[in-house]
Parts: sequence; structure tokens; C-alpha cells
Amino acid sequence: MEAFADKEASRLPPTSRPARVNAAQFAYGYLKALILDFTLEQGDIVTETEVVSATGLSRTPVREALTRLNDERLVELQPRRGALIPWITRRQVHELFDLRILLEGEAVRIFCDNRIEPSGRLLELCDEWDRMVDEGRSEGDVMSVVRQFHSTLVDSANNTMMAMVFSSLADHFQRIGTFSFRQDASRMRATEAHRDIAMAVYRHDKDAALGSLRACLETGRRLISQQIKY
Repeated sequence: MEAFADKEASRLPPTSRPARVNAAQFAYGYLKALILDFTLEQGDIVTETEVVSATGLSRTPVREALTRLNDERLVELQPRRGALIPWITRRQVHELFDLRILLEGEAVRIFCDNRIEPSGRLLELCDEWDRMVDEGRSEGDVMSVVRQFHSTLVDSANNTMMAMVFSSLADHFQRIGTFSFRQDASRMRATEAHRDIAMAVYRHDKDAALGSLRACLETGRRLISQQIKY
């Protein structure tokens, strides 16, 4: 990966901060969006100067935003060089999917064991997912709906701490999923597997829901691992 470390960041799109929006929060959201939709590619280097020029912000909020992204491992700060957009690795994929299997599986168990009343939101998101693919929306847009599906699944267990942990992983989940869709656009049509999960959850059929969820996640793990170089 070192051979790619000097790759320069693509030109950052210009933007301006709306009134009454915190400058550091704006810079953080701006940069994170560019990372998650791959405007900033793996191996790119982005500097404070580039972000200041694109946003019109001062260096202090830009530095705060980059530090926060570094803490979340969405960039790697490198002295006197800038912020490196890290490469997605097989190890990262396996670790993320291990955690997702634990968290989402436990959410399904809680939902089914307690026979929590379903909201219908999971199937609504599947419908929205299909519409977005039919409309030719971007990989990042489609992946944002996939993210909502799995976040909604975890949230349905009504376990605040579990939802908080899953939320902390969601940006990495979205980035990896968007990467995979960009490699193979046919993977964007995966709603049937998710409909199977939703219908089993709504029936409180724990075994079927866990089986469908596990199959979905293991398929995703295998396919994404095959797409990654490192």
C-alpha cells in the first residue's frame, strides 16, 4: 500500500457554510461525505490548505474536523503531509462483519423473543431501495438506504447501547458497501435477501430471521473480500 501513499487528492468541490452552522461540524460533514461517496479515493491525501480553499473556513475548524475523522479512522493524519484516506483491507471487512453478525443477530433475537410490534419500516426501505436502483441513483445513495435498513433492524430491539455501538460502525459499513457496489453494480439489486429478513422478523420467526440474516452477511463478507486487494 505504501506505493500508493503519495497519491494526491482530487480537486475538492467548492462549498460554503450555511449561516448558524458550526464551522467544525460543517467541515466534518463535508469531508466525511466526500470520503463515503469516494470523491476522495483510497490513497488520496487531503491537506488543511485544500479544505480551507474549498470551504472558505479558517484552519482551526478544519483541523478539528480532520482530528475527529482521524479518531473515527476515516482518515490517517500524517505529519507534514496531510490526511491520508485509508485503504479498505480484508481484515477490516472481516472484523466489521464479525461485529455486525453479533449485533444484528442479537437485535433479531430480542425482537422475536419479546414479540415487539413491527413498524413496517424495513419493507418500506426495501421498496425505496428498488426505486433508487430503477432510477439509476448513485452507489452511495443506494448504500445509504441499505445502511438505514440495517440500522432500523438494530434499532427495533429498543436497546439504546446496542444501537449506539452499531451507529459508531455505520460509516465504515457504508464506505465498504459503496466500494463494493462501485466494483460490481449488479450487487445493488440485493433486496430479496433483505425482504426475507424483514418478513421473518415481522413473523417473529427467530430461526428463519437469523438464518436469512447470517446468509446475507456472510455472502456480503465473501464477495467484498474478493474485491479487495489487501
